[in-house]
Amino acid sequence: MAPLVFFGQALKFYSFKLKAFIGIDRIVSLQEAPYGKTFADESEKAYVYINELSKIGLNPDEIFLSRESTEKEILSDKISLENYHVGLIVDHYERYLSRLKRKKSIMILACGPKPMLIALKNIALRFNIPMKVLLEKRMGCGIGVCMSCVCRTRKNNEGSRYSRVCVEGPLFDAKEIDWEKL
Repeated sequence: MAPLVFFGQALKFYSFKLKAFIGIDRIVSLQEAPYGKTFADESEKAYVYINELSKIGLNPDEIFLSRESTEKEILSDKISLENYHVGLIVDHYERYLSRLKRKKSIMILACGPKPMLIALKNIALRFNIPMKVLLEKRMGCGIGVCMSCVCRTRKNNEGSRYSRVCVEGPLFDAKEIDWEKL
């Protein structure tokens, strides 16, 4: 989530319109989206950084939440009920796209688990929307020497090759990623 907040801040600075789609397991409280607590304190709970998205200028109608569980949860006025969905985030996003009349100036910027990214990639292909992916890999050195963070990519139809997430990434075009070998 942290890189997306950074990209959102940069894009808002240049007056791009943003929508944030966030898939979560459980909502602790949307009124308190804490940065202060550590995940080690309550590792079974996923925190949503609504406050951080608000600070960069996103309005409640620009933030969309999806969750798989059916537990009753506390919603705050920071999220519109129309933007709240029980189910997968990719289903929520696809439904959002299908309701749009104009899809030209859209780009997907995503991070998350591989199955979600693959589903988003398929949606991007179906709607002909460019997609960028922030890959998350364990990094030993962080400067490209140890090769512990490599992923398979294809650039300029050269065939498959290894790219270092810490040096050539972490942002990749979805068309460049070798999804079968990710």
